[in-house]
Amino acid sequence: MSYRELNRRANQFARYLRKRGVATGDLIPIYLERGCDMVIAVLGILKAGGAYVPLDFDYPKKRLAYMLGDTRAARLVTSARCLNRLPEYTGEIICLDRDRHLFEKETDGNPTWAMSATDLSYMYYTSGSTGTPKGVLTSHWGLARYCDFLANTYNLNSADIVLQVASFSFDASVRDMIAPLTVGARVVLVDQQGAKDPTVLISKINQHRITCLLSTVPPMLNELAETMLAEESPRHDSLRLILVGGDALHGSLCRKVHEAFGENTLLVNQYGPTECTMTSSYHPISPTDPADRSTDSAYSALCFGRRSQPDARRYRRRALYRRRRINHRLPQSF
Repeated sequence: MSYRELNRRANQFARYLRKRGVATGDLIPIYLERGCDMVIAVLGILKAGGAYVPLDFDYPKKRLAYMLGDTRAARLVTSARCLNRLPEYTGEIICLDRDRHLFEKETDGNPTWAMSATDLSYMYYTSGSTGTPKGVLTSHWGLARYCDFLANTYNLNSADIVLQVASFSFDASVRDMIAPLTVGARVVLVDQQGAKDPTVLISKINQHRITCLLSTVPPMLNELAETMLAEESPRHDSLRLILVGGDALHGSLCRKVHEAFGENTLLVNQYGPTECTMTSSYHPISPTDPADRSTDSAYSALCFGRRSQPDARRYRRRALYRRRRINHRLPQSF
């Protein structure tokens, strides 16, 4: 799909939503399988002034019911084929496939209604590992600044080809779905099952000559590296950037990644909760990094632990503090 076609469909959907009563800041859940319609829904809601709420396609009905009830959303965006997977919902249901003929009647020019940087852009739910999932709200300003950070820090540009791997229900999907679109890069989408299969992902990396993998975690990265190393066909050294986070990153995996994808691949370990718009600190790792060659200690984007661990870079104006326990800050020389 071209940028022209994507923008045209998103504009039509945005106008349809406004006619259906969507107002600035309205929360609109999206329950769709991975694909182009998912991207159209996100952009259409943002252009309409609403804030999208992603619902994972594989969530059980009980969790979906909690999220729909918690948002108190007046409408839900889904598809006809997804209806039987949804819990009972009393709001308006908009099906992108079934209702497409309705919003295709709308004009396709860019919307002109006023919106503010402080308006809501999305709400992502935390995992709920420590209790009930909590919805975290993010403004257009936060979203725009983070996309700008990615573009400037990693030279993300229109020549890049990004593999969209992160689950739609995780805010990491902002990084590998929305951010590339802000610089004119190409985004390669993977279906629901393929996104979990390292063989499929390696095939996509080779087939499309992927340059950036912007959202992965160490366990998946390990599987990707091992699958690539096991490939008998010639390797394409197209992958220039891998952003990884969410778990401890060990030196052995760093070495494996550079062996699998090439020593020119920039590997970056990063840390940041949903509440901080994904990245609070990050550390680039190159093949010449001493720790990459000589140790197997976990890389820490937060600099916790031994002195031999690399220093983290903080995200823009944020400050990093090391604490041994609550209200006990460690000195800088630690």
